[in-house]
Parts: sequence; structure tokens; C-alpha cells
Amino acid sequence: MQIQQWVYERRYPEAIDVLKNAIAKRDRPLMDWQRIYYLYTLALLQQFSGDASMLAETWQQVKTDAEKLRPLKENSLRLSFRSICGVGDETKALASLDTLRCCPMGSVRAAWFAEVRARIAVQVGDKDLRWSN
Repeated sequence: MQIQQWVYERRYPEAIDVLKNAIAKRDRPLMDWQRIYYLYTLALLQQFSGDASMLAETWQQVKTDAEKLRPLKENSLRLSFRSICGVGDETKALASLDTLRCCPMGSVRAAWFAEVRARIAVQVGDKDLRWSN
């Protein structure tokens, strides 16, 4: 919650420091999905703060860690990170995410789907992303 508050206040350096410390902590190892989510959030904050030098390195780590999940059972977590990792190639990212559309969508899943699509649009600078429900 604190990181979200700092994002709203555009206090990116504080949020970046906290995330870096959480990722580096050795006393409580992160689960794979947590590590990827923290790295993903860190990359977004670096993008927002204009830290291009660290951004590429962090995105590469997100991609590497997400690919480790590829052999695991097909699930929405892995697919969402695979679609996120397509950033830079909007078509690839959205195509990966669209593989989830074959599953029935309740209101919670539909909201998650819309959020991930919006995040991809923000990351690639697409201000006019359109999709059907």
C-alpha cells in the first residue's frame, strides 16, 4: 500500500528503494511470482522516473524470471507475465494475453484482463487501445 501511495504522489525514488530492498532481502526469500511482480513494479517505477539505464536491465530480469515459469502448468499468472514481457512489442503482448480469452470470464477475471491490457497500453504509449468485452 505504501508503494502505491508513493506512486500516486510521484515519489518514485522512495518506492524504488523499498522494492530493491525487498527483492534483495535474504532472510525471507520471495516466491517466483512475488519476485516477478516486484521486478515488474520496479521496472514501471524506473520507467516513470525516467531511469532508462536501469530500466532495460530490470525488464531483462523480468523476462528471464518469467521464462523460468514457462514449463509450469498453463495458468493465468504465467500468461500474464508472459504478456507483460512482450512490452516493446504490443502485438506480441496482447496476443499472449488474448490466449486467456478462451476461458469463461466472470466480473473479477474481466476486470483483471482489462487492467493488464491497460498496463500494456501504458507501457507502449498507446493512448487509443480498444478492445471488445
